[in-house]
Amino acid sequence: MSSNPFRFGRPLDTSRLIGREGERKELVRSVCDRRNLALVAPRGMGKTSLLRAVIEDLRQGDEVYPVYVDVFPAINPRRFAEIYASALTMEPSQSIESMQEAVQQLVPSFLPRVTISGSGRPGLQLDLWDRDRDIQRLMDNLFDAPVQVAEDRGRRVLVIFDDFEDLLSVAEDSLLVKLSQAVRKQRTVSYLFVLRRESTAKRVFSEARSPFYRLSEPVVLDPVPDQAMVLGLESRFREAGRDVEVDLLFRIVEWADRSCHYVQMLAHAFYEEIRDGRAADESALRAALAHVLEAGAYGFKSTWDQLSPHQRNLVLAVAQGHRERLHSQRMVFQLGLGSPSTVSKNLKSLAEREILQKREDQIHFVDPFFGAWLQRRMT
Repeated sequence: MSSNPFRFGRPLDTSRLIGREGERKELVRSVCDRRNLALVAPRGMGKTSLLRAVIEDLRQGDEVYPVYVDVFPAINPRRFAEIYASALTMEPSQSIESMQEAVQQLVPSFLPRVTISGSGRPGLQLDLWDRDRDIQRLMDNLFDAPVQVAEDRGRRVLVIFDDFEDLLSVAEDSLLVKLSQAVRKQRTVSYLFVLRRESTAKRVFSEARSPFYRLSEPVVLDPVPDQAMVLGLESRFREAGRDVEVDLLFRIVEWADRSCHYVQMLAHAFYEEIRDGRAADESALRAALAHVLEAGAYGFKSTWDQLSPHQRNLVLAVAQGHRERLHSQRMVFQLGLGSPSTVSKNLKSLAEREILQKREDQIHFVDPFFGAWLQRRMT
């Protein structure tokens, strides 16, 4: 029996990246042109899978050495320092002793301990006695360290800060200023900042009061074209021994609102419905959607419970297909949205909470299955 060819919740293997060949080549070219970039796309668009493919391409060349920094676990400046130091110095092929030596060469005043996580990945733990003074001194060393890495490697370094918004939310202003100053002065290092919200990218890189003003060129990642997504799905199903009608594949893409993560999720559930010989028809696809909605129901209910009455009316309106002109007096009155200013405030709040997003002048759910769940439960 074939294994399920679809997976979600973690980056795709680079050989299974669907419809991103153009963006992949363009990002590699831009990085090699020594440009700082800010890659922007909502959660679920496949940013991290694309980054893995770009990193793989760069490692096969001899021009740019990529350093990937997952900022998501950086719940405070100290944890960020440990994550950044680990990314700059550690490689899977290294021994623990060589890892410690590499860290001490870059940050000589600190004695790190190499730890192994439950997943088997190495990491760093730093003993900082005087928290404020030590972290400031450590950051000065770390922000200068990519230049040393570039010199040691004999090629340009690319530092990738994935989930950069999470660092912005916990870092003090002084830390962000130090980082921006390092980015501006380094000539052998490029930076790729990865963000989920376009509004954050504009605030950070386009507002004059920000320390990162004009420091990176925003690159907005659009959804994969429907045709490319369907061709990729068709190939995966066929590899697993099942032929699926193209109309059903387009339905998967439509119901998942063209978001890579959610397309994979629904395709995974659909394959489970048909893997034992059940007909690959609309009934099986609807059963797969019901399974996905049931699996996410607890989270959807929790999100709904946290919304104000006007916010509930707003997300319900979007779920019912009202995606444009929500500020008009007619829509505000008809849908019970409060007032045009209330709509603006709530759209901004729901975008910050990654519940709704604006795409091509229309309002969409970040998680399209939340909208489908609302349709079933509330209409």
